[in-house]
Amino acid sequence: MKFIKSSIVKVLVLFLTLISFSCNSNKKENGWYSFLEDAKKEAESKNKPILLFVYSIYDAPETKEAVKLISESKEFTEKLSDFVCVKFDFSDETFMNNQIHENLTDEEQKAFEKKQQKLSKQFLTADKYSIRFTPAVLILTKEGYFVSSVNFDYASSTIDGYVSNILLEKDSIEELNQKVAATKKGSALEKIKAIDELYESTDELYRPVLVDLFRKIPSMDKANKSRLVPKYIQAIANSDAFEKYIKLDFNGAADCYIKASEDKRLSDIDKQTLYYLAVNIILSPLNPDLEKAYDLLNQSYNFAPESEYAPAIKEMIEAIQKEL
Repeated sequence: MKFIKSSIVKVLVLFLTLISFSCNSNKKENGWYSFLEDAKKEAESKNKPILLFVYSIYDAPETKEAVKLISESKEFTEKLSDFVCVKFDFSDETFMNNQIHENLTDEEQKAFEKKQQKLSKQFLTADKYSIRFTPAVLILTKEGYFVSSVNFDYASSTIDGYVSNILLEKDSIEELNQKVAATKKGSALEKIKAIDELYESTDELYRPVLVDLFRKIPSMDKANKSRLVPKYIQAIANSDAFEKYIKLDFNGAADCYIKASEDKRLSDIDKQTLYYLAVNIILSPLNPDLEKAYDLLNQSYNFAPESEYAPAIKEMIEAIQKEL
């Protein structure tokens, strides 16, 4: 298994500039969807969980045959008929290494750009689910919420073996489905409590996928009776900022935190934290905007100059001031 994050960022810079037409497709190849959005539509209509399979050129050589066995076999998806299957194939070196062909015909150019757009969309989803190593096998609910990851046991690779390992996750799927169902029952405070329990029981890497649930909390609890509103205002800002960050929109990502800080239910320390997170985004590019970071840090400090975080913020202000 290999680290794929850096390559995803590289190709995003190129691919996102080439998107010019829709690449949605409801077609399946050997029972596999190419896009999670299409898989979710079938999963929700048929009340089935989702299997997401991701593989790439960085897979260890000894996994190649096992990957081929799963990805190219219709038998695999047929035996997993209780799941909706989707796969991301990042194994084409031409695209992963940015090898742009010259002298293409118009038809070849269109096909090339369509493939780029497909991969770009898949990369964004892979980032959303924190896919860092491949091959990766993730089990999701019909809504796309993370249930578990399944070990890719290539040493004993058989169709029946893989299917058996995946079917072992059915109890975990049912347990998570029950937690999701609880978020739709009872009073507003009971729903908020259920959402919070689901959020806390989910691995931190996959919490942003729950954003459609916790986005409801600020409006469901206008008086902050649950005392959870500030927590989820920041969680929503984290999720929204991440969506912009992976598209390399650093200013847009920082603005998600700044806008969130305007909520009157937040304490000064909450606002200080949000501005500090915005600064971290602004400083992340290769050529950071030091003037904007300096301005945001001062605002962050001024929200709560007596907080335990204020001295560290002050040190950053002084360090950046030397660079200006």
